[in-house]
Amino acid sequence: MPKLPDAAAGKVAEVVEKLPDHVQEKLNEQFGFNPKEIAFFGGLSFPADFSEFVGIEPYMYDGENVVLLTDLAEGAGSSSPSSFFLFDNLVFFSASGPDGDTLYAYDGVAATALFYESGGTNFSLSQIDNFTEFGGDLYFTAITTETGREIFKYDGSTGVIEAIDLNPGPFGSNPSELTVFNGELYFIGVNDIAEQRLFKLDGAGQPVVVEGTNGIVPIVPSGNELIVFDGSLYFGGITDGPVQLLKLDGGSGEVVALDSTDAAGMSDPANFFIFGGDLYFAADRGDTGTDVFKLDGGTGEIVPVEVAVGLDSSSPSEFFEADGNLFVLATTAEYGREIYMLDEASGTWSVIDVMAGPVSSLPADVTEFQGDLYFEANDGSGTEIHGIDGASGATLNIQDVLEADTGFDQFDLLGSVDGNLLLTGVDDTFTDWGLVSYDGISATIIEDDLFLALEFTTLEGTLPIA
Repeated sequence: MPKLPDAAAGKVAEVVEKLPDHVQEKLNEQFGFNPKEIAFFGGLSFPADFSEFVGIEPYMYDGENVVLLTDLAEGAGSSSPSSFFLFDNLVFFSASGPDGDTLYAYDGVAATALFYESGGTNFSLSQIDNFTEFGGDLYFTAITTETGREIFKYDGSTGVIEAIDLNPGPFGSNPSELTVFNGELYFIGVNDIAEQRLFKLDGAGQPVVVEGTNGIVPIVPSGNELIVFDGSLYFGGITDGPVQLLKLDGGSGEVVALDSTDAAGMSDPANFFIFGGDLYFAADRGDTGTDVFKLDGGTGEIVPVEVAVGLDSSSPSEFFEADGNLFVLATTAEYGREIYMLDEASGTWSVIDVMAGPVSSLPADVTEFQGDLYFEANDGSGTEIHGIDGASGATLNIQDVLEADTGFDQFDLLGSVDGNLLLTGVDDTFTDWGLVSYDGISATIIEDDLFLALEFTTLEGTLPIA
């Protein structure tokens, strides 16, 4: 099969996406540059006899093949890759390789170590996060001994890594929440006079404090979130008093503080999630603790949508959507920590009670797949894989199918990719293990001897692998 040069493949793929479906199919068959879902993870692989031991190294799965990208640490050593991202037809990830702990770029053949250069010295990049494409370049946050935690930019044309040094010196500005809004890059950080603010990059690529056209300059403590919703930027910040829900209006540029219609009010908004044209989030109700609120996309009103009605706090931490329904991971005194499903008409929640009664099943690794939710939870017989029908909220029996089809007894849910649910499995004697794919009907072992998968990430793009 002919293959386009790496630099050309990404550009052509952008054009192909705009063509009619039947034309795309023909071109993709010919040249193989169709963007698709690809899973990346750090895998630990070895057979039961411990021969050919490979430490934790970067792998990919494209729905057909499991590929070891590169053995950076060679043999039993581990490079412990994390923070995978696809950009400019390269796979970026953080790892510990022969050139140190830093950022690596994999081009389909080899992984190249990348550094921040300053004053003739190369500085390793660690704790890499917040990958964001903006203006044709790749931005991310990282720590170096020269700068502390700052924003860095990978130039897509020259490959040079530059620092956006908001707080010069080794202490850093601790930037987070890199978000593109109205054609500009926003983030939360701390400047050189210890002010916690919302910033954006100006036309010269330098950070400036965001000030509303109404003169409000909000304080934005670290740990708050940014989300673009209905043409405006929402975040937790302070104008006067506690941390409130603030809105940077995308039209007027004003910074406005919002509050609930409920008499108790709210503070400390977090865990933003857009569903059904509305913005859901967790917030503190004061004496009654933390629960769910909704910003109505039509009216602009904020109303409580309580999971734990009354004086209890439900501590909602994650929202999920499946088959047009909203689910949340929360706690009530009656059922413990479980997944709850919203009835939009009544504004009430029903529980999917995996562990009957007030004892929590502690759902984890919740993944939407084919309109349903799958997760790990303890139903009293140990941690197993469970499912929820996204339409009805009924429980699905997947553990028995996985065991019957693979012979494994214990599973670790990773995520979904290209129409398959991926898990690692092991038998009860710990003498057989592998990577498992579940298509909604049956399970298949797709890679023997893969014992562990960490930092699982599903991305969409193209990859230059022959």
